[in-house]
Amino acid sequence: MLKNIGKIFSKAFIIAALFIIGVIIIALHSNIDAQVKKGLSFYQVYQGDTYYRQTEYQKAIENYQKALEIYPDHIKARYNLGNIYVAYEDYKSAEKCYRHVIKIDPEFYNARINLGIILSEHIKDYDEAIKHYTKVIDSKKIVISIPLIYNNSEYIRLNKAVAHYNRALVYHSQAIVDNFVKKGRQKFWKKAVKDYEKAIEYNDKSYENHYNLGLTYHLLKRFNKAVESYCNAIAIDPLGYEAHYNLGILLMKKMKYKDAITEFEKAGLILDANGEINKSKLIYYRLEEAVQKVVILKGDDHYSRKSEKAKTPPDKIQITYVNGIVKLTEEYDKNFIEYMKSNNSCKVLGSGQLSTDAYK
Repeated sequence: MLKNIGKIFSKAFIIAALFIIGVIIIALHSNIDAQVKKGLSFYQVYQGDTYYRQTEYQKAIENYQKALEIYPDHIKARYNLGNIYVAYEDYKSAEKCYRHVIKIDPEFYNARINLGIILSEHIKDYDEAIKHYTKVIDSKKIVISIPLIYNNSEYIRLNKAVAHYNRALVYHSQAIVDNFVKKGRQKFWKKAVKDYEKAIEYNDKSYENHYNLGLTYHLLKRFNKAVESYCNAIAIDPLGYEAHYNLGILLMKKMKYKDAITEFEKAGLILDANGEINKSKLIYYRLEEAVQKVVILKGDDHYSRKSEKAKTPPDKIQITYVNGIVKLTEEYDKNFIEYMKSNNSCKVLGSGQLSTDAYK
């Protein structure tokens, strides 16, 4: 009896062992097969990346598609393919690529942010765009730092800044949708302010972060904070004409007309240097308006003469116009940038904060 029971258990053990070995062999074979496919796809991705860097997008698409035929879950091929579709303005195809990427890797920040941009700017699905930006912002991705080899902290920091910035842009879009509801607009603008401030915490060297924060404060009629943000933006990029122009508008509101004239001059010269003559026409109209205010209020003959040649730059900036476009010699290029940086309206304190007491 015991012998028979022993034989039955021995057979059952052998059968179970053979079954387990079979499963392992199949799993190993499947894994090896997957790894082989993944390896074969790498060559196609390498070729695709080469064409991608050279902006030969059609050839890159062909290589990426071949790679994905071999190994459909190759993240880099799928992500870069999405970027190319964006360049071709095929946003539906790009959306599919980015969705596939984050399905495989939910913490692929760039794919989530790009998907959010498509959803907000082209599909107008603001709510889902906000969800994707929020997932990047709330993500607790582990910081990995191996000295001289790998460190992902900068990647995490900058992507969180971009997510906050883009979520703020969505709130601006929602404010436009609620254009006729004053309280609705202010609600979205206040949310945007919080996101721009967080974006600056992560990346305080971004002109766009400071400029858009200033613009939002401007819309909320918090003019002192707007001046501070515009001045910060100018300190980062003196050749950003928007900050000079909007600062000029605020100075006009505060009846600081001479300072406004300086800012409008700078904005106009920057646009002229870029050949954007149509935009500069509006700037010079505002400049003329500011000059007339000075002449009327103070009878300043210097500004009256200036009104007649509103596009004349300061003497130290030697400029010639060729077909209406400003041409700067290399010798004076530095002076041009320094002139754009100089700003009596932005008093920088020792702490690095800007004094806006003059605008209270």
